[in-house]
Amino acid sequence: MATGQTATDLRPDWVEDDGISESTAEKHNEALDLVQRLLAARGVRSFAVRTIRLKLSSERPSRRLQTRLGPELVVPGGDGQPVAMVNVGARSGCYLVTLRGDRPGMHTVNQQSPQRAADLILAADA
Repeated sequence: MATGQTATDLRPDWVEDDGISESTAEKHNEALDLVQRLLAARGVRSFAVRTIRLKLSSERPSRRLQTRLGPELVVPGGDGQPVAMVNVGARSGCYLVTLRGDRPGMHTVNQQSPQRAADLILAADA
């Protein structure tokens, strides 16, 4: 990843930004919390990004549209740039682990294997 890129730059183009429901966001938060705890136990720093998109209309100021996007877990490297980003697939519920470094690209991990997602990140951060 080039200098100046952000965590959003790690997000693949095909990740949908259509938004998810509140209950789905809560399930995704819980899944990402598992990975975050596994990483913290190994001394790896990470943080969650939760985004709500708000659209306002200049024609109808009282009208606004709020969309909740899927949460992301970002793992910064020693240089402060993201080493990995973890999302949860909106339909599949699988962990989608995007890495830079020796194993760049998207890796899909079964939703029952948060340890595998953490192991991929640890291997990329090594």
